[in-house]
Amino acid sequence: MILGKRTDPGRTWERLSVGDRTEEVRKVHDKDLLLYLGATDNTNPLFLQSQYAEQTPYSRLLVPVGLLTGWVESILSEKLPGAGSLLREQRLSCPKPAWLGSTLRLELELTYKDREQKWVTFSVRGTDGEGRKVLEGEVDVIPPQPRTDWLKHAYENF
Repeated sequence: MILGKRTDPGRTWERLSVGDRTEEVRKVHDKDLLLYLGATDNTNPLFLQSQYAEQTPYSRLLVPVGLLTGWVESILSEKLPGAGSLLREQRLSCPKPAWLGSTLRLELELTYKDREQKWVTFSVRGTDGEGRKVLEGEVDVIPPQPRTDWLKHAYENF
């Protein structure tokens, strides 16, 4: 429970199927950028100083890759598989830069289930409003584990 809010459990390995998908559309706001840069202590002028960015081949402020990958992890934790998921490995690239202020579509699709180790692989694709690919690759995820009933043995000594 976080701040009094009960978290619904995500989908365990058994409840996931190849082809399961989810997507989310997010606009990159100034506050998103500033919170991320503050948390990571990143002062790269490509992300913070528009006058600097205008003098580069990018011509405007960029979005840090870490912010995009953080949003992917958030989708995994909040939507599919859901609460209790753990990112195991990521293999992501950014063919084109994402711009501050752009609207991004992040799409995830389950492409593989490892029967032995009970983890899954999602393909990841991120595009901006112009259809430019800003994120692509794969992530391996350990889905939520079945929870134990901690009250199960509570009265054994009585």
